[in-house]
Formats: sequence, structure tokens, C-alpha cells
Amino acid sequence: MTAALVMMVACLLWVAGITVDREKTACRRTIEYWWAFSAFFFGGLFTLASLSAAKLNGDQITALKAAPLVLLGIVLTGRTLLRRCAFIPPAGFALAICFGFMFTGEGLLMPLVSLLTFLPALIVPRGGYNFDSLRAGAAGGISLFLAVLALAVLVQPQQFLVGCSGTYKCSIWGAKIGLGALGNSLGIYLAAAAAVTFLAATTWYGFALAFWGSLLCVEITVSRSGLVAWVIAVGVWICYVLAKRIRSRIPVTTASLLVCTTAALIPFRDWRPSDLTFRPVLWWQALRLFEESPLFGYGPSYWARDETGFRSGSNFALTANYSTHNILLEMLISAGLLGAIAFIFALALATASTRFEISSYTIALVGIVIGLSLTEVASAPGRIYLFPGFLIYLFAIASSADGTKVRQPCEPSRETAGNAKASRGHDTFSVQ
Repeated sequence: MTAALVMMVACLLWVAGITVDREKTACRRTIEYWWAFSAFFFGGLFTLASLSAAKLNGDQITALKAAPLVLLGIVLTGRTLLRRCAFIPPAGFALAICFGFMFTGEGLLMPLVSLLTFLPALIVPRGGYNFDSLRAGAAGGISLFLAVLALAVLVQPQQFLVGCSGTYKCSIWGAKIGLGALGNSLGIYLAAAAAVTFLAATTWYGFALAFWGSLLCVEITVSRSGLVAWVIAVGVWICYVLAKRIRSRIPVTTASLLVCTTAALIPFRDWRPSDLTFRPVLWWQALRLFEESPLFGYGPSYWARDETGFRSGSNFALTANYSTHNILLEMLISAGLLGAIAFIFALALATASTRFEISSYTIALVGIVIGLSLTEVASAPGRIYLFPGFLIYLFAIASSADGTKVRQPCEPSRETAGNAKASRGHDTFSVQ
């Protein structure tokens, strides 16, 4: 019962921190708002809901998980096309090249579904998305999910809070999210949500509430990968605030590059097979497979685990596969060296906005996305991973202030124009 009370208090603190800061960045609820809201709400919900209890198979669960983002992505992109203001930014072009290598593999359905979810990142309005609407939508989705999580723990604590599976996984509280969780999924989502909350903080007391609330939530899930990602999020946030204080991207860029370098090098350390719950075994297998097809990879549906070990199958359709547990190796296996380079270019180009606020925010998100995927794969193109909407959110944010000059910019709607006017005073971060 103690763990249940701690979880409910933690959710309350976190929501209070979001609410405090959201009052200072209120905006109208545009379609970008609802896309971000859905990405973060459903991204959390599908780590909590025990869909197997509804007798759904793997393909059906994955399809249900992808459905909200696919539908809203099509609506958002369709709206852009109907207004005749569609634009493919440089980052979107590089991402499209990466997707091209995804389709060289055996399965076509999974990369196609992933491509549909990524449409808002590939095709954007010429004038860009509304920055404040995206951030407000993310905050709203996180708040609603935390309310659902608190209610679930309150109603059925015996189902969602159970004993540790082993002493090496025990937390301070000796409890974890149990039957309703899928491995590290919930902890990874909470770390990502915490990062977005921190980056949106405009007051010290709002940040403090979210800090302690999110820390307790991640700790109780006993997701060690999530806890590491949470620590990285705090470090990147500190560098982000420093960058805004001195009006220089150097601190946050340095932090993100350090995280990216760590992600690239961690599989090559001299690990023992049993380290990190046997993740080195996965990394060694991935490196061996990469040597057999270095340029083009195998497609995003290759890496699967079954009773015979690792294999390439053709009948799993949408089934959520077992990942390589490292973002670099995942891209090398899915899209080969050429596709991985295109992905890296997409991330780099996403940070190239001429507007300081957008650029620094996107650079911070890059560090956080990679930080989530040091020993997991939280979000990447090609497949429906733990939190598929997070990477799309990064590219949407990057496209909300594209510095590219265009001949015929899209005429903004009244609400978009009003939000743009209202947001002029929010470019500078200030902690009160």
C-alpha cells in the first residue's frame, strides 16, 4: 500500500509541476496540439494497458498501438497538402532516404506503418508547425496519462504494484509496476515525459515539483534503463538552461554530442556476457550480422527472438520484435551503414534552425532521444518501438521554425497567426 500511495503522490506532484508552467504558455488547441497530445497520452497508455488480457495477439496489439499516430498523422499531413503549403525540410528528406533502405528488407508492412506515423516529420507546412501548440499538447497528454496511472494504481494496486522479480532489480521502495507493464516500456516512457516536462519548465518551483514527481515514478517502475535516461534528461536540461542563459548553443550541443558518442561506443566496451542483463550478447550478435550485410542491412522486421534464438522471419507482419537494445546497432541492422548515415544526417539537419529557441530545444531533444536508447530502442524509424511518437515529436519541433527561405509561404490560419503573435514573448527562457 505504501508503494501505491507514493506512486499517486508522485503523479500528483508531477501534474502540479506541469500545470504551474502550462499556465504561462497557454495557447489555442490547434491540430498540432492534438497530435502531440495523442502521441504522449497513447505513448504512455500502451505501456500500461495489459492488452494481452483482452486476448489480442502481437500483430493486433501493435496495430492498436500504431493506430492513433497513423490516423492523426494522415489528418495532419492531409491538412497541409489540402492547404497547398506542403514542404519537405532537409531533415525530412534525409529521413525519407533512411526509410528507403528500410524497405529493402523482407517485411514491408511494418516499415509502411512506421512511414505513415512519420508523415508529419516528412511533410510539413511551409510556415512550420506551431511550437507552443506542440509543447502544450505534449504537456496535456502527459498530464492525462499520469492521472490514468494514478487511478489504475488506486483502483487495483495488487495488479500494478507487485514484488521485485529479483534483488538486482529492486528499487528503494522494493516494488515495481507489475502486470500492467511491458518490461522497461513504462520507465522509458516516464523518462521521456520527464525530459519534455523539464524542457518546458518556466519556474523553479514548477521544475522542482516535476523533478521529484518524475523521479519517484521512474524509481518505482524499477526500470534501470529508464532511471539512467532520467538522469541524462536532467543533465541535458541543465545544459539547456545554461545555453539559454548565455545565449549560446555550446553547452547543450556538448551534452548531446557526449550522449551520442556514448551510445555509439557502449556496445564496443569489453563487457562480460552477463553484464546489463545479457545485452552484450545482443550487441555481439548484431555486430556479427552487420558484417554480413554492412551497406543495406536487413530491414526493421529482421531482429526477432524466438525459441531457436535470432532469425529472419516472413510471417510476423506487425509483431513487435525484440530490438538490439542500442540505437546505433538497431539502425545498422535495419537500414545498413547507408541508412544509418542518413538517419544521423536527419538528426543533425533537424538542429539547424536559424531560430535559437527552436534549435537549442531540438538539440536537447536529440540528446534525450539517444539517451533513451543507450540500452533500449525507445523511438526510431522503421518500426513501432517503445515510444514511437517521441522521435516524430523531435522532427515536428524542428520544423516549427524552419529557417529555409521559400517563395510562397503558407498563409497561416487565424488561430496559428494568433498563436505566433502570442508566442513572440516566449523565445527567452526565464526562471522565476
